[in-house]
Amino acid sequence: MAGEGIVLAVKADLSFLQDPLWREQVLGVLLYGSQATGEAGPRSDIDLCIVAPNVSDHSLLWRKFVSHLRDSHYDVRIFELLPLFLKAAVIEEGIVVYCEDEPELYEYFYPFRRDWQDQKHRQEMTAEEARGLFRAAGRKAAERIAKF
Repeated sequence: MAGEGIVLAVKADLSFLQDPLWREQVLGVLLYGSQATGEAGPRSDIDLCIVAPNVSDHSLLWRKFVSHLRDSHYDVRIFELLPLFLKAAVIEEGIVVYCEDEPELYEYFYPFRRDWQDQKHRQEMTAEEARGLFRAAGRKAAERIAKF
């Protein structure tokens, strides 16, 4: 788990989010990755994920957000643009460092969590399990073709 020092430092760096214009756009910001899991080394960056479901121009949001950060060690991502497996990692291991309405944030995360649970076993499948799945699918396809 992340040290309290890093969480406090990140929260201080994100104080600009108290501006009402930011509150309209950003639902939450999470610290994730090695800093959140406590596995960070001296050269580790600080991974932040912005959750902004109602923003249409994520590129502009990202540029504005990064321009407010004083530390170049931040690696900032937009939740809505991440692949599902990274969204799941952010949800599962992330630490909320900014959010005005945590119940709303976790309600927003619910469909992504559900989708990940449906897909997770395929991501963790071994090569042998995948080959078996393809063989079974091939047999079923051959049986259907033989019926014609």
